[in-house]
Amino acid sequence: MNNITLSSNSIPNEDLDKLADWIRTYPRLSSGPVVKEFEEKLAAKVGSKYSVFVNSGSSANLLMLYALKVAGRMKNNKVVVPSIAWSTTLTPVMQLGMQPILCDCNLKDLSVDLVELEKIFRETQPACLMLVSVLGMSPDYITIIELCRRHGVILLEDACESLGSKFGVSFVGTIGEMGSYSFFYSHQLCTVEGGAVVTDDEETYQMLLMLREHGWTRKCSPEKNLELKDEWEVDDFNDMYTFYVPGFNFRNTEIAAFLGLMQLERFDQLTMARHNNYVAYNERIYNKFWMPRPVDDSRVANLGYPIISPERDALVKAFKAEGIECRPLISGNMGSQPMYVKDYGKKILRNASIVDSFGMYVPNHAELTIEDIDRIAGITNSLI
Repeated sequence: MNNITLSSNSIPNEDLDKLADWIRTYPRLSSGPVVKEFEEKLAAKVGSKYSVFVNSGSSANLLMLYALKVAGRMKNNKVVVPSIAWSTTLTPVMQLGMQPILCDCNLKDLSVDLVELEKIFRETQPACLMLVSVLGMSPDYITIIELCRRHGVILLEDACESLGSKFGVSFVGTIGEMGSYSFFYSHQLCTVEGGAVVTDDEETYQMLLMLREHGWTRKCSPEKNLELKDEWEVDDFNDMYTFYVPGFNFRNTEIAAFLGLMQLERFDQLTMARHNNYVAYNERIYNKFWMPRPVDDSRVANLGYPIISPERDALVKAFKAEGIECRPLISGNMGSQPMYVKDYGKKILRNASIVDSFGMYVPNHAELTIEDIDRIAGITNSLI
């Protein structure tokens, strides 16, 4: 019986052949016109005005938060982070010397608990919320947006697990001030390594371009470049090496963008396959302890299918014996991770602790078959 891997190689051999042929034309390989084309087509696909291609989704998260800081848009240094998140949802807050406030998850879509979120907003008045759409499941954006508006909180979206998921007609990641995507091997669209920030705000976009590349304005609009040259009285010769903000080097390559353009041609196919697999899992798995319940009118381009059960250890053992890969449900409770505990002490959160103890996820990718899902569901149902 075949093994079922957690992810599949979404870059087919014909794409690699096209890449090899293109490289034989001896193009420029560092960031250039192909990156720009990929950014424009990605933004158009998800319905954002702008996108900024970077070297990873983790860098995209750091870039979003730092852009707010450098632009002076943070009313204080407090940032709410979901307890169920990836490490690099939380670590940028720590790395930038800000104060992370962990919010418990709900037990429907595993995003932030809305009662707890409102309490945190009311009591701490944070500057920002780093919202995570867990494994591609859409949060309740209507309530979250209203809470952010009422308390003056900037909404950022870590949608690294969720490219292709939708809330109503809007793609997850395009609803907040900025949103991040990841194009890592196991994700919905793959550029080997890579990520992006999307936004509709022109000033934010220009800031992201500067921060991505050292702090200079080479990729900014002519208007932005002229504005800063005039402000700082910089001539054309010195402008090339003038750094207007303290930037990073988060650029990606023409090679990654070339692969990304071919991936975008299959965007609908790749993301809808994951949604259809998610629906198939829901129809086949009978788990009285917990089932995912994303908000109505959403599309779930699932990164992996979540299972929460007291029988998790038995499931892991059975899946391993059958050659089926599985993983903990993201990272469990971030309040129990050593990097957090060392600085802030352990934070016990009721719902996140359930996920931490009993949560896992199983494969979902575009090459998964109904027979694979039947097999995984059969093992699951036999044990829970």
